Amino acid sequence: MNDYEKQSTFFRGTFDGGGHTISNLTFEMDSFIVGAGLFGVNSGTIKNLNVADSLVHVTHVAEPEKKLTAIGGVIGYNMGTVENVALTGSSSILGNNCVGGVIGGNEYGAVSGCRTEGAVVELIGDNSFPDRIIQCDIAMVGGLIIGDGFGGTIDGCSVKIDIDAKDATHVGGLVGTGLYYYGQETAFKITNCSVSGTIDGAVTPGTILGRSNADSSYDEATRANVKVLIDGKASGAEVGTTDRMYESADQDE
Repeated sequence: MNDYEKQSTFFRGTFDGGGHTISNLTFEMDSFIVGAGLFGVNSGTIKNLNVADSLVHVTHVAEPEKKLTAIGGVIGYNMGTVENVALTGSSSILGNNCVGGVIGGNEYGAVSGCRTEGAVVELIGDNSFPDRIIQCDIAMVGGLIIGDGFGGTIDGCSVKIDIDAKDATHVGGLVGTGLYYYGQETAFKITNCSVSGTIDGAVTPGTILGRSNADSSYDEATRANVKVLIDGKASGAEVGTTDRMYESADQDE
């Protein structure tokens, strides 16, 4: 949504899929966009929907001064309610920032009862930073339910993952990371979720979260339902860690 700040093209209503399936969605773009998916930006309610064999590819690598892109198989950027939405079949989601299976970026949205199976989430761009300071708006993240999020709740979601993320950072089974934005990266809660499968090649992966500073980001019920191998080992961290600090407009010099 190139008019993201004007908010004139947000979906604001209620979409009830009634349990039906939308198949073979194709969205390909090679220019800057905020919010790419079946729904670009949602501030309403999307529920009871299955999306199968979704292909959403945004190949533009945003300039550092640009804002996040938010690429998802169903919803690019969510600020509303998402209930009982599934991404199934052979889906392929590709982008450089805030890339997720069901949802790319989540801002104070309530997400429940969602699941992902058979999706490939691919991050593109340069993951090599010259020093410990990185610019928040070009950090790349990936998750099978949500790529990047701050605020909101994630409840009752489940994923089966097979992530090949060579040299990538901020990669998690359920959520890539909490968004670097005005101290909000810890302001979300994951409850009653499950994740199983493998993560290979990532630099600082987490079986649940790619990165978060909050010890209470997820509950015991979620922790008990994690069966993820990281590089073939069952002893992987639930939350990825990184030595990279960050800088952005919300910080004082």
